[in-house]
Amino acid sequence: MKNALFFLLTVFSVHTSFAQRFDWATSGGYSGVANSFLGAIDIAIDPDGNIYTMDSGNGQQICQGVTAEPYSSTTTFIYKFTPEGELIFISRVGVIAGGAFTPFNIETDNEGNLYLLGQPDGVTSITVNDETVSAVGNTNQLIKMDSNGNLIWNHNTGFAGNGQGCMLQYHNGFIYYQSGDLTLSKMNPDGEIEGQLAATYYSSPTASSGIIFKGSEVFSNGDLLFAAYSRGIVAYGEDTLTNIGNPFLTAPILMVRCTENMELGWARYLSNARNPDQNFIPVAIDADDNVYASVQVNSEMTIGDDTITGDVSGIGSGTIVKIDENGGDVWAKMIDNTGKAMGWCMAASSDDTGIFVGGGYTTTIQIGSFQLPSAPNALPFMAKFDGDGNFTNAFNYLTTPAGSGANCMEPIGNGHYMVGGKLPNAASVPVFSCTPIDAAKGFYLGSFSEQPDQVPVPTITVNSNVLTASPVFEGTIEWFLDGELIPGESEQTLTVTVNGNYSVRYSYDTGCVGEEDSMVLFVSVTDVSNIGEKPVFNCYPNPARTYLTVTSSSNLPIYIFDATGKVVIQHSMKTTAESVLDVSNLAAGIYTLKQGAETRLVVKE
Repeated sequence: MKNALFFLLTVFSVHTSFAQRFDWATSGGYSGVANSFLGAIDIAIDPDGNIYTMDSGNGQQICQGVTAEPYSSTTTFIYKFTPEGELIFISRVGVIAGGAFTPFNIETDNEGNLYLLGQPDGVTSITVNDETVSAVGNTNQLIKMDSNGNLIWNHNTGFAGNGQGCMLQYHNGFIYYQSGDLTLSKMNPDGEIEGQLAATYYSSPTASSGIIFKGSEVFSNGDLLFAAYSRGIVAYGEDTLTNIGNPFLTAPILMVRCTENMELGWARYLSNARNPDQNFIPVAIDADDNVYASVQVNSEMTIGDDTITGDVSGIGSGTIVKIDENGGDVWAKMIDNTGKAMGWCMAASSDDTGIFVGGGYTTTIQIGSFQLPSAPNALPFMAKFDGDGNFTNAFNYLTTPAGSGANCMEPIGNGHYMVGGKLPNAASVPVFSCTPIDAAKGFYLGSFSEQPDQVPVPTITVNSNVLTASPVFEGTIEWFLDGELIPGESEQTLTVTVNGNYSVRYSYDTGCVGEEDSMVLFVSVTDVSNIGEKPVFNCYPNPARTYLTVTSSSNLPIYIFDATGKVVIQHSMKTTAESVLDVSNLAAGIYTLKQGAETRLVVKE
């Protein structure tokens, strides 16, 4: 005895493109006249998946019903959330009696401690969560806090940078930061410097006194990448880099690779960019150690065979640049067809299928084959591209308020990402995946995935006795047999053991609530003896007008399907001889007659 399983699949695919889905979103800030100035500046994730972001403000801040007062003038507010988006606390860094503290960057370490880089405005002390320590005015301070926001230590970096230097990178037990006009430093968890890398020469015809580092990433072997902008000639060892363009109008992007011990690998310029409008120079590294940077080109930039002619009259043209692990040219491409989309944050996808870039855009733009709605002023966008620069997805996730571009993003694993930005006014209620959040003059923070915003229409494919629903879906999955729910079956696949009509339903019960059903798939599971002997299966007359006679050596049910795959006649064989089917009510056309694994085409006159 041999057993075999036979299946008939009739299914139709529907391809629809939706925005990506937000699992949750929240906001914070001030609902009145006073400002939160910067929005969500950066995002950090601790080992437990808790999320930090920060904003600054000179008025009372409120988030999820919790309020926090500024110390005096502009204060940095640090927000900590659970992985599900529930507020844990609001911590403060500021000045008790006059003066401000401006935040630049945050990082977490493997023990869950938090590092904050920022700068006090002309004062000699700062207060961290009600503990006051000495500081150096107008100089970047590196502050280490525990997981409750309490001060551990404060370190004066020695770098002023006109309040612009914001690079901070935690890697393998050490923190890396800018410590001088030309110098990067490596610090251990106790606040002790263990290594430095410095440019050996810098000269500029402008008032610039050095390099401003504003981005970083880590290669697969542990090497570090640092990104800065410069307005002059810079040298590292024997390598001298010269900007092609006018240093008064352009600021070339400096890319530096070094080891964990701060030993130089290579350095190069991306000429004819400009200093970024937002906090960072976004960079990302893929699984093959290729490097990507989002830049604003306001002259002419040539990378490999690609030349980007930027917008010299405004803020430049948003452009993605790719170089290889050795700093060699690969390609350069504008983000959209007009250069009006500016990338202000970037991250490699968690499944190594591409790179995400986020930012803001104006007017109506097209990114690859994706057209985004008209934006009067810096609406946010997210886009994903592959290693060749082809965009595989792009979407806008807020339609109001204007000026709410994506400032920062961070992968959190399993295809999920955090994104943060600025809410410039409290008059408009932001809506993420059909869910409104509190209006505020401050920041927003949200967790999104590559799942569609709206429920997709599922389709079913078959392999042996396993049915698979597509696309992969993280909402609720329900399988049905002959219209009845199959208890306990809620996975992407279903193993079938009985004949019947199968379908699957996708649904969301939060966010964009809804459900979609697949087409019905008829499955016939057949237990066949002596499978090598082909059964007798014939029909006549063919074409048929009124009756169709079927002869068969099997007593399995007989089905007739129309051209859409719908079962129009189902007949149970009483014997293994012949049966007569009434087809008089069928419309003229071609039908499929099926019994077990055997099929015949039948013409109805």
